[in-house]
Amino acid sequence: MNTDTQQNNSVNLKHMQKHLMQYTVVVISALLLIYIATGFFYIDPNQIGVQQRFGEIIDADVKPGLHYALPAPIDQITRIDSKNVRSVIVDDFASSGWEFGSRAHRYIKASNLTTYCITGDNNIVNVSLLIKYNVLNPANYIVSTRDVERLIKGFTASSVLKMVSQTEVDEVLTFGKKRIEDGVKQMLQKKLDKFDSGIRIAFVEIREIAPPKQTQRYFDDVINAKQERKKALNVAQAYKNRAIPEAREYANKTEQEANSYKHQQILVAQGEASRFSSQLQSIEADEKLLQKQQYYQFIKQLGNKIDNIRVISPNAAKNN
Repeated sequence: MNTDTQQNNSVNLKHMQKHLMQYTVVVISALLLIYIATGFFYIDPNQIGVQQRFGEIIDADVKPGLHYALPAPIDQITRIDSKNVRSVIVDDFASSGWEFGSRAHRYIKASNLTTYCITGDNNIVNVSLLIKYNVLNPANYIVSTRDVERLIKGFTASSVLKMVSQTEVDEVLTFGKKRIEDGVKQMLQKKLDKFDSGIRIAFVEIREIAPPKQTQRYFDDVINAKQERKKALNVAQAYKNRAIPEAREYANKTEQEANSYKHQQILVAQGEASRFSSQLQSIEADEKLLQKQQYYQFIKQLGNKIDNIRVISPNAAKNN
């Protein structure tokens, strides 16, 4: 009986081992199929895929759709949303609101000092910027750096320091913001391109640019004074622009009146001279007539006293 029991146990054990082996094969096969199936992946229409094999890029432009790659850790698929615009706040030189854990936050916490930029005329200002970018080259974007935001912040900080140091404080606080934004964008893009980051800077926006709070009132007084000065200059210029044409118009009018008076006086003088000449001619004619009348009257009186009168020709008198 013991022998039969042992045989039955042996048969049951073999049967169990057989079933266990079959179950193990099924499980392993299922796991293998699942593992192989994990190689299928899908790229959305607004994405670009990058396929790496043991860290080396074998396809830098996987198109949207369903694809297959060897399961991890052999192949790795990175999906990049190339149309998505990402944002980074650079607050290294801000007056407040630093991002927790940022370089500015750690520095201020450790040193109890504030950060700032120095302008071209040795004044200090606080600056905070918003950087927006998108991925232009996914392959370069993946391999260039593991911390893209840190890279952008570092390059932006050095760029804004250079731009502000080349600009006077009045320009920084007023009309020079656009020039600083454009300059930072240009320098930042140049540095990122040199680093082969695959990033395109969409735009740079100054969130804050102001003097330190403890000196804000004095800066405001200076700015207000300059605005008043500019206003006064504009008023003076407007008066100048109005007064000069009026003066020229008055001068032209006076000159025209003088010329008209001159012409009128010339005509009057010419008329007076003509009238005097006519009178003079009339007087001269009357004088000759009077002389002739007096002469005839004298001859007549003389003739009454003389018995014989002889008339001698002037030529005859010359011959004698």
